[in-house]
Amino acid sequence: AVALDKYTVEVHLTAPFSGFLNGIASRAALIFSKAYLDKVGVAGYLKAPIGTGPYKIASVSSDLFKLEAFPDYWAGPAKIKSVEIRIRTDQSTQLIALESGDVDFVLSPSIASGSKLNKSRGVVFETGDSAGRVAMLMNDNPGYPGKDKNFRKAVQAGINKKDIILGATEGLATQLDIDMCDSYSGRPSGFNVVKYDAQKAKEYLKASGYKGEPFEMIVQTGTINEPVAQILQAQLMEIGINATVKALDTARQPPIPEIEGNIRSRHERARRARRGEESHLPQVRQHRHGRSVSDPDLRRRQHGGVQEHPPGHQDSPPQPVVLLRLVL
Repeated sequence: AVALDKYTVEVHLTAPFSGFLNGIASRAALIFSKAYLDKVGVAGYLKAPIGTGPYKIASVSSDLFKLEAFPDYWAGPAKIKSVEIRIRTDQSTQLIALESGDVDFVLSPSIASGSKLNKSRGVVFETGDSAGRVAMLMNDNPGYPGKDKNFRKAVQAGINKKDIILGATEGLATQLDIDMCDSYSGRPSGFNVVKYDAQKAKEYLKASGYKGEPFEMIVQTGTINEPVAQILQAQLMEIGINATVKALDTARQPPIPEIEGNIRSRHERARRARRGEESHLPQVRQHRHGRSVSDPDLRRRQHGGVQEHPPGHQDSPPQPVVLLRLVL
């Protein structure tokens, strides 16, 4: 990369890569201030981070953080002047806060919760395509069932994606077979898709030499991953895999500490990639996330003044449902 001027960087790729623009426009390419990081260190950066977005952090606590519009943002100050993001894991509390007007909208509520909203109070449950995916990442290290290629093929052939979409999302999802949404530029076509075939899965399992060892799936409780994993468990047990599900509590804190992990792990990820240690597994489906908004005029103002990132983007672990109060 070559800096042409203060605001322009020219990047030369070693090979054609059609997904490059998508990558640098996502959180995978977030920009840090190196001079500021060198000055205050990682701990100082986490207390008062500086990014490139239209908002700056006013305050942070375990279940609440406040944002204020950055007046010198390159595209002009945001129309919404301040935002409060409240972390609430109890679904009843979420709905009560929304229906009472205590918050303006809820990001990524459960489908079951959305269907229970009282429309007579002016609350609307909206759904639409997002960049969120639900994927299985398998441990293929020695000592784990996933080390054997035939076992991995058995899992792949034994997953009925259509049943998962119906059971976990009430049909509000789009099936994906690679880790790229349909809306991504440069998405390839003509790739081979492994279809659901329970009998073939059993044959692969027999060839793997699998002897009934536990196959544990770890998910975050309260997220879409949990019902997906439960359905997966039943499907894999049908072909003879001793599948279990371990649901872990979601951390009740804002996602800001991810910065520390990004800063400290980028070098390690690059090293592993160069050594070919990163493994890639097929994606199972795309989840369509809903957003509930209590005021239609507010919805129009939001779309006119704030660029919205799709909820549930899987560059980071799924977050707790968040409640937002906006000040115009």
